[in-house]
Amino acid sequence: MMQSEVLYASNIKCEGCVKAIVEALEKREDIELVEIDKELGKVTVTGDDFDKEDIAIQLALMGYPEKLN
Repeated sequence: MMQSEVLYASNIKCEGCVKAIVEALEKREDIELVEIDKELGKVTVTGDDFDKEDIAIQLALMGYPEKLN
């Protein structure tokens, strides 16, 4: 079942950051599309039956920890 989740990540400062995140997440079999708003740190992930927590952990390991408001 397709789903979309939004996370807000820290440290997304440049297009290189955006590219690194998109490439890493889109390698996952459960992710179809990754859209990033660099200014907001907003990462929208669309895919099939993925765990949002897994995405947050992967981002944190890459140096983009989730912003918790």
